[in-house]
Amino acid sequence: MGFGQLVPFMPWLKRGFDTPEILEEKPTVRADIITQLVINWLEKNRDKHFFLWLHYFNPHSPYNSPLPYKKLFLNDEFYGKHNIDLPIKSGNFLESSIGDIPNFVAERGITNVDYYISQYDTEIKFTDAQIGSLLETLNKLNLIMFQSLWVYAIKNLVILIC
Repeated sequence: MGFGQLVPFMPWLKRGFDTPEILEEKPTVRADIITQLVINWLEKNRDKHFFLWLHYFNPHSPYNSPLPYKKLFLNDEFYGKHNIDLPIKSGNFLESSIGDIPNFVAERGITNVDYYISQYDTEIKFTDAQIGSLLETLNKLNLIMFQSLWVYAIKNLVILIC
């Protein structure tokens, strides 16, 4: 759920801001695209006070990290530790998927749990690299002297107040 979708439920989110600007709100947009949108925005608005709420959808499924991330943890020292295959479950996105691999997550019929763990790990690594790029840009633009930066790693939420 993006900022624009939250405002009707929490109208106080807009309080004190001239214009909420929603750069991208599709949950399927990769972290590198979101990061580049934000970097472009920061370069144009660096002299203004701003509150930035940045929500990366990675590492939620479907896993769509680019190469070389996609293969980064395949066959590493942890790959194959579980050696468990689970059935692929067809059905609704909202249905429980305990003990199976939901159809919307399944890739090319792969049923091995270690594969999906490796793909989740690549999503974390990929998103971490994007947050690093954002911090490098903030430093380059002399915006690193911010008052507050929160990184909520589980939901990949970055909040920046300048």
